[in-house]
Amino acid sequence: MSIVIKVDDATLRDIRVKLAEIPEKAPNAISASLNRTVTNISSNLSKEIRKTYTVKARDIKDTITRTRANPKKLSASVQSKGGTMGLDKFKTSALMVTKNKGGVKSVQLNCKPIKAAVKKGRLKTVVNAFAATANGAKIFKRKTKKRLPIERLHGPSVPQMAGNPQVVEVVEREGQAMFDRRIDHEINRILDKLGGSR
Repeated sequence: MSIVIKVDDATLRDIRVKLAEIPEKAPNAISASLNRTVTNISSNLSKEIRKTYTVKARDIKDTITRTRANPKKLSASVQSKGGTMGLDKFKTSALMVTKNKGGVKSVQLNCKPIKAAVKKGRLKTVVNAFAATANGAKIFKRKTKKRLPIERLHGPSVPQMAGNPQVVEVVEREGQAMFDRRIDHEINRILDKLGGSR
């Protein structure tokens, strides 16, 4: 999943008109605005995904890379790469936190039927699933009636969640609004400097 931010010709012409006295400053204004927009998109992407899915912010952040703009390259992007995530990365009943008499918390695996929710809502029972410790608690399911083989259960990948149309719509809309605000700010900042230098 990738969101690429580019400046179309019409926007570029409008910026150059506003900076008619110093057109060479237009790329600086655009690249600064794009980079602020990239930061906004990264933040909103995590926020919007977590409105729908029970995944943690740190697990989303680990998949995201940002490509910044500069005056010679007027484009920027936010990209998410990664495979499907273990079901244990979402909200589950696999772990039970208990307190002993001294008030110290202890974590135990849940031996009862495992429940999970990939999307916000009620936990649902995952038939034949069980929790086991393998570099942390993970959720598995037997492939046959025998003890082995087993397979780890997974939910969607971050790129798949980021590609949810509702997530994309909000992130792109707010990203564009951020760019529009920032380009006006950058242009005014440049013009203020120009006025102050006279």
